[in-house]
Amino acid sequence: MDNQRRTPASPYAFPSPSNALLYLVLTLLWSWAFLLIVILRGDDAEQWSTWLLRLLSGLGPFLVALGMMVKFVDEEGVRTFFARSFKWRGIPWGVLAVSVLLQPLLVLLSLLTARVFSGAFPRLDSPATWLSQPLSLLGLVVLTFFFGPLPEELGWRGYALPRLQYRWGSLPASLGLGLVWILWHLPLFFIPGTYQADLGFASLRFWIYSLNLITQSILLTALMNASRGATLTAVLFHYMTNLSGEFFAVPLQVEMIWAGWTSLLALAVSLNWLWRKNKSLPLYTSLVRKLSSQAGIAHILARSLPTLDRWWFRLSDEKQTLTSLLADVPVVMVTTIGAKSRQARTTPLLPIIDPSQPQRIALIATNFGQERYPSWYFNLKKNPQAECLINKEHRKYLAREVEGEEYAHYWQLAEKTFFGYRLYRQRIRTRHIPIVLLEPMDCDATEGGG
Repeated sequence: MDNQRRTPASPYAFPSPSNALLYLVLTLLWSWAFLLIVILRGDDAEQWSTWLLRLLSGLGPFLVALGMMVKFVDEEGVRTFFARSFKWRGIPWGVLAVSVLLQPLLVLLSLLTARVFSGAFPRLDSPATWLSQPLSLLGLVVLTFFFGPLPEELGWRGYALPRLQYRWGSLPASLGLGLVWILWHLPLFFIPGTYQADLGFASLRFWIYSLNLITQSILLTALMNASRGATLTAVLFHYMTNLSGEFFAVPLQVEMIWAGWTSLLALAVSLNWLWRKNKSLPLYTSLVRKLSSQAGIAHILARSLPTLDRWWFRLSDEKQTLTSLLADVPVVMVTTIGAKSRQARTTPLLPIIDPSQPQRIALIATNFGQERYPSWYFNLKKNPQAECLINKEHRKYLAREVEGEEYAHYWQLAEKTFFGYRLYRQRIRTRHIPIVLLEPMDCDATEGGG
């Protein structure tokens, strides 16, 4: 087979599309056969026979894939398949971090979103219950990994996805696999006592569940492609999705918000795939920037993003923040002295740089378009000395507020750097937006700027 059909979006695709389609049909038949026995017998999920039949059904995606690889020899053999599936060396640390942490972070973001709109955090009883029963929690942590994520992802994403991507591309393969994933789970809605049966067939939660399978299929494809086919990333993401759902057991309102955030991410990934067919610049970057400028989202980001940025900055060994990763904008870590606390406070901020004077850093005190001034502005008004971390070097600066023509000059540069500043200015009506200029305190840097 000719390898020119492979694209950067599917760097590990294999030329066996007919086998992939046959795999999907055989997997559905295998898994449905065992679940149909349970349904016809009228058994519930608590019976031992049901548990055994569900186990055989759940192993279907992996066992059928194994049989297909033995029967139909294609570009990838069984040994290579397992080596690719469980490799962890060479996977970018950021991809592993997203695989493990994205879903718990989305749960926390959904809880915070619910609080913003309702004024109070939703009540969660499940985490306290699990933590009070350590043996049950241990069982949940272990069993959730081996019964579901591991055998499913070895088949869906490990075997089927690379072969579907070869023929269809990333987005169609993800959507097709997501629809098959919904069909694969369908019989579980008719077995009393299962998680799916408790949701209720054709209920609101049923549709949320189905939407989640589609959006997660898109995100799983993105992780697989980013790791060049390491199925371990898909297993970990699937595992953390199930574990987060069981551990937090969020109410319906938060579940809908969680599905909304997941859908936004999946939409961004999908648009990026479509954009990259003919363009070199990722569309998702523009989408992230536009979303972050909207009033409701900016309100949430003003309270959560600095903490997330500091956490990601430490995790990346001081190489980047979450903002710089997602929105592709520069971010500098600025340390000020608290106006009241007199304690050091480090804040990730977007620097505005004049190319003719690159040693100077302008900071725009919009606070994501909020009516309140950012705390770092008061800190610099009280104590104008600041320290910035640039390329792992700590540099000292002296702050002053600009006015007049200098203010207009830096505001123009700010709008060119990030269009959201124009929207922030439209929303802020009760206060002036200060611009603070940081100038290096060492003479050499000042003179070198010309």
